[in-house]
Amino acid sequence: MRKDITIARVPWNLKDFAKIIAATFLIPYGLLIGVVSLSHYHLLPVAVTRSIKSGDIWFNLIFEVVVVLVEISMILWLVKKYKIGLSDFGLRRFKIFKAALYILLALVMFTALVSVVFIIVTIIFPNFNATQSQAIADEFGTSRIGIILSFVMTVIIAPVIEEIYFRGLMLPAVTKRFGWGMGVIISSSLFAVLHMQANVMVYTFILGVFLCFMYIRLKSIIPGILLHAINNSIAFAALFLIK
Repeated sequence: MRKDITIARVPWNLKDFAKIIAATFLIPYGLLIGVVSLSHYHLLPVAVTRSIKSGDIWFNLIFEVVVVLVEISMILWLVKKYKIGLSDFGLRRFKIFKAALYILLALVMFTALVSVVFIIVTIIFPNFNATQSQAIADEFGTSRIGIILSFVMTVIIAPVIEEIYFRGLMLPAVTKRFGWGMGVIISSSLFAVLHMQANVMVYTFILGVFLCFMYIRLKSIIPGILLHAINNSIAFAALFLIK
């Protein structure tokens, strides 16, 4: 398979993406460290300090909102820098029936492949826990409002932002420099590593590979967003709804 022209010819590069990733982590967590430090030295109102120490739903919600705002700001920064549109990130029209077929086939093949890979990894690494539950937005708790917030973050916001970042931005940047093969491997690897849980990392790497190929074939990340949302919906249901 040749390097895809649409994906390879983008104005941004790996340096731009590195800045975006750095800002996405450093700004929110820098602010978090600053607020926690002020709380430690009793420089904030008692109610705020109590909220921080207890890690209640509203403090965690504010943090998540800050993260999302930073992510959106970095996307807009790239738009302004290169005078491009959202379509350049892969948010393009697509053929509905073709995309539906790809999504269906991807779900079937992905489920089968994950099962086989987990068996192999468990044989090689006996201590590997393939069934460990993923903590999806558990900072919101299990109250009704907490579950609603978890659903919004996990099933709606995360698939959109992550697909723009890893398939819309990173895949083209790596492909432009090293070719589509390395683009798929590197973008899927970083996508997996940032989930920071062994069994989830294996799972998300494989998912990332499927999402990359869908973008390459369909020329749009929107079907990938839908597949990502379906995947997260299943995980969400398993954690919160299936007791």
